[in-house]
Amino acid sequence: MKTNAIDLILLVAVAEMAITKLEQENAKLREHTAGYDRLKAENGRLKGRESSLENRIASADDTTRHYWTLIQGHVAEINQLKQQVLELGRQNIALAAQAESAAMLEQALDKANRRIDELEAALQVERLPAASRANVIALIQERAA
Repeated sequence: MKTNAIDLILLVAVAEMAITKLEQENAKLREHTAGYDRLKAENGRLKGRESSLENRIASADDTTRHYWTLIQGHVAEINQLKQQVLELGRQNIALAAQAESAAMLEQALDKANRRIDELEAALQVERLPAASRANVIALIQERAA
C-alpha cells in the first residue's frame, strides 16, 4: 500500500502541476484572446478610418476636378480677354492715327481759310479806287508797325 499511496501522492502532485500549468496556459490564452479582441476592435476602427479616408480622397478628387475645370475655363477666358485687349489696342492706335490726321487736316483747313480770307481782303482792296487803296495800305502798314 505504501507504493500506492506514494504513487497516488505523486499522481496528485503531477496532476496539480499539470493543472497549474494548464491554468497558466489558460491565462496566457485569455491574454491572447483579449489581445485578439483588442486587435479585432482596432482593425475595425482602422477599416472605418480607411473607409472615411477613401471617401475624403474621392471627395477631394471630385473637388480637384471641379477646380481644374474652373481654372481651365478661367485660362480660356483670360486668353480671350488678352486677344480682345490686343485688338482694342490696335483699334486705339488706328483711332489715334485718325485723330492725329484729322487734327492735321483741321490745321491745314484753318490755314487755308485764313489764306482765303487774306486773298478775299486783298481782292476787296484791289477793287478800291487807287487813292482809297493807298489809304487802306497805309492804315495796314501803320497797324503792322
